[in-house]
Amino acid sequence: MTLTDANSSRFFSHLGKIELEGSSAFLDAQQACLRDNKACGLIEIQMNTAKQVILLYAQGIHAGIYLLEDGNSKSIHLTDLATVWDGMRTPIRALELPHTAGRMIWLALESQISQRLEISENEEWDRLSKRLKAERFSGLIEVVSETEQGFFYIMDGDVLNSEAIFYSGQGFETNYPYHQEHQNNVRKVIIYERLPPASQAYQCFILRQGILHWGNETLIRYKALVGQKLVMMMQEEIKQMIQPWQWNIFIESAVINDQHFFHYTETAVQAYRALFMEIGAQIDMVVGHALTRRVLNETFEMLNKDTRAALELHRLIPAAFSE
Repeated sequence: MTLTDANSSRFFSHLGKIELEGSSAFLDAQQACLRDNKACGLIEIQMNTAKQVILLYAQGIHAGIYLLEDGNSKSIHLTDLATVWDGMRTPIRALELPHTAGRMIWLALESQISQRLEISENEEWDRLSKRLKAERFSGLIEVVSETEQGFFYIMDGDVLNSEAIFYSGQGFETNYPYHQEHQNNVRKVIIYERLPPASQAYQCFILRQGILHWGNETLIRYKALVGQKLVMMMQEEIKQMIQPWQWNIFIESAVINDQHFFHYTETAVQAYRALFMEIGAQIDMVVGHALTRRVLNETFEMLNKDTRAALELHRLIPAAFSE
């Protein structure tokens, strides 16, 4: 394999052009472009087929830099870039990505690889899926073939619909086509170990899951109490509240959809607190304080212990939104 081979690129190799003679000036220009566009994306510096540096960006802000050697990832400081790359001309690739793709790559870069598999038949895939479900596996799964690449996250054996993204030539899709036939199409499957709970990537992930599960159960209860029309009015109020912040969060058909790449726990907490303050205020205005508190408490108790603990750590609790 040569450096001009698209497969030498680590993430979404089907996308983006490689500047074969990339220089430090070219790198600076690509970083400026991502900053100016407030874009989510990555820049990949390919030293050789086994060694790359990935610079990850969220909303144009530097989210991390990672050294990849023989498939293993290690976080390094931006100031250490000069120790691994001398600035000599080498292939460099820059990509703008959807937020969900950016945060899934972040999880991959922060995780360690547990297992690598090759699957060529749908029956093999079904057996793997059943095994992971039976084991109540939690962690990131990456799937790569000649035509596609993507990620999805499994928690306690179940695929999380909010944590999946794939590129298959026709653009990005936020789900994996499990039932699609893959005749003579070998898929490489990478299974990652669960992230340490203290890592920033995991904290942002678990906060997102807690808010989505708690918020969606709350909206289901609210809709049952007041009907679709008032839920739609709430959705419009929340849309207006979010708009100035440019958070990639929206509610549609009484379902919260969070596609934003928060790479700092503090900014995620700020956004989720504002979201739930508005949800609590809207419910309180219609059904009153006592019923609002009851709904928020009952739906909060439906979360698993670890998720509740993550939310409680940042005072994302019913009392904070129903006082």
